[in-house]
Amino acid sequence: MPPEELALSEAFEEFRSKSYLDLKTHGVWTIGIGSTRDLLGKPVTASTPPVTQAEAERMAARDLSVAAADLALDFPDGLPPRWWAAGIQMNNNLGRMSAWGKTLLQLLREERWREAAHQMRAYRNSKDHPQLGLRRRRWAEAAYALGMDPVEAKRRAWAETHHVDDWPLLP
Repeated sequence: MPPEELALSEAFEEFRSKSYLDLKTHGVWTIGIGSTRDLLGKPVTASTPPVTQAEAERMAARDLSVAAADLALDFPDGLPPRWWAAGIQMNNNLGRMSAWGKTLLQLLREERWREAAHQMRAYRNSKDHPQLGLRRRRWAEAAYALGMDPVEAKRRAWAETHHVDDWPLLP
């Protein structure tokens, strides 16, 4: 995994020591840094014990490792580092790309980077409902993949995306 992967994840998922019902995903129990599985790998519930920052980082690293392994199944020869990092983020957030992103998968395999970045705008739904947070996240991932600093990508995504249909100009 790229060394900045956990920092990228933390940019989108703030640390929370106690489990909470993530309303952005229509009610998925979450803890730590966006983990839906506890320290033992069991689904997070209302009664999941609180975690420390260090435990949250371990869970996030575990989740990102699973996402990276899934990405490796779809891209056994790898991807450029920034695209690899963005792909891990998307797999961690959405599941294995080959299950949800056939068009994106093809564009990445064909190394059509700019088209792939624009295709990322399609993945903004949670349970068939467009989500502003997901639109912002996809834009920031696309901007990062195209070379933008991750902190600046997140800042711009949140500053320039005000509606689920917005897609600011990419770098």
